[in-house]
Amino acid sequence: MSATIAPSDTLASRKARQFFDANLAVLATTQPETARLLGEIIENQLTWLFARDGSLTARDECGRWWSGTSLPLRVGRTLLKTLELNCMVGCFLSPTSCGQIRAAMEKLAPWQSLLIVLPDATDAWVALHCDDFAAELIAGRLWLACGEHWARSLAEILKANPGLCLPQQYIRTALLSESDLATISGPANDVISIETARRALAIAELRDRWRAPERIDRTCVVTSSRFALWNLADSALAGVFDKEGENRILFDKDSPKSASPLALAMTMENCGAMVAADLFRSDLAGVVSNDAPWITWVTQPRVGAFDAAAAKDRLLLADAEWLDAANDAGWPADRLDIATWPSLKVDTPVSRGLPIAMIADADLSPPPECLNKFSSQLVLWEQIAIELLRDPLVLGPDIDAYLTSRMNRLDMDGEKIDRDLFQRQLILPAWRRGIVRLLNHSGLSVVVFGSGWNKSDEFKPIWRGEMESIDDLTRAVSTAAALIYPSPAVHAHPIDSFNRPILRPARSSEQMIRQARNLLAGRNVPPTGGQAGLSAGLIWSIIRGS
Repeated sequence: MSATIAPSDTLASRKARQFFDANLAVLATTQPETARLLGEIIENQLTWLFARDGSLTARDECGRWWSGTSLPLRVGRTLLKTLELNCMVGCFLSPTSCGQIRAAMEKLAPWQSLLIVLPDATDAWVALHCDDFAAELIAGRLWLACGEHWARSLAEILKANPGLCLPQQYIRTALLSESDLATISGPANDVISIETARRALAIAELRDRWRAPERIDRTCVVTSSRFALWNLADSALAGVFDKEGENRILFDKDSPKSASPLALAMTMENCGAMVAADLFRSDLAGVVSNDAPWITWVTQPRVGAFDAAAAKDRLLLADAEWLDAANDAGWPADRLDIATWPSLKVDTPVSRGLPIAMIADADLSPPPECLNKFSSQLVLWEQIAIELLRDPLVLGPDIDAYLTSRMNRLDMDGEKIDRDLFQRQLILPAWRRGIVRLLNHSGLSVVVFGSGWNKSDEFKPIWRGEMESIDDLTRAVSTAAALIYPSPAVHAHPIDSFNRPILRPARSSEQMIRQARNLLAGRNVPPTGGQAGLSAGLIWSIIRGS
């Protein structure tokens, strides 16, 4: 293949060369063999132009649109509108246009990656002319296995990048025929299976040869670069080690390039212990030596089972109420300690005149399409939405019991429903909206932060913005005289870390309104603190005593 790109010097052609040069420069460092392959392709029969949806594409020598559409990005978004990647890495089989690749990337979270399989290298070459993927390539969120020997390329990607998680989900569009799917998925399965076995052996070797290093204080601290509102355990844990320097090695479990179990085993090779939030040895069985202390800071009401073979493991419980659950999971009393949330104080003091704030997401959507075939579940969804908006405190602290009771009212006791779906997408957002409506209608000064509120005309006037970082959260807290506890089930929560009074769910509307008025007036403010918070000193003392 030798010639030059069509000589026309249009804006589209200049853009195409710019995109390709930028993408190829990154590939030269991340996938040099792929960069060499694509750099040798020269196609002089294409004319670059902007498609009718504004994306960049091409026409062939006969004037036909590349991949058969003048709307490649719009078509890609339509084909992939229901895509949900339920793992760290997905494998996209034979997308037919750059628009499909971009549409898939739009559906991914920042900690997720795509391996693109393109048996025709020209498809990859065209795609790299039509969009700027340099940022995704640099971050390890996009990988290309292309050309006649794509299976070998896929194997090389996985072997050369031990921190990249193995793909656990295939992605395809309706344009990929069943025969083509079988032709591609068979070799892909073989590659993944071989790499799975190779990594398992590598992990076992690292685990079995682990020995406590001379510097036992060097600790692997599992953290996360991902921000999710109120999921602050990983960042809080990393924060207490901020001043520990070389005594701690941070392992980012949400980094696309370094989050695999093999990467963790490699990190632990030079560490004397591991510390993680809400991650138990049983969650990653066989990755870390039983001789290495594994300390879990428990911030959710879930306790993993104690492994008697790993006798140096320890639990730090953020809530003393979970001691019974830990005992039930087999944890000896001498392996348990209480460590509440460390302080995340804000500089702005509490003052009169500030509002009370609900800081939580409240995306309350219509029933999802998956419920359309279950008429009783649609009725249940609508009834719960109406009830909780009108009287949120009827929910009580036990969401599962409430859902069961509402199912029984409709004689649905034998019907299987997705309880997690109902909780996440209906009950919690409806309850939060109901609580805010209750306080707002009582004449109290209330503001809300988070996603979903601005979609409702009722809450839009009191909405103050999205929460996309810890800095956003801290600023939101600083504007409030008190904070509304964001869940009907009360237990240890990062909201307790801030120096603000907390309005917790009450038994009745009258009681909750009265408590809110007292907090806003500075009366009956409950004391904070009282128990030892999580600290590096506490963790070091445990490690040294193991």
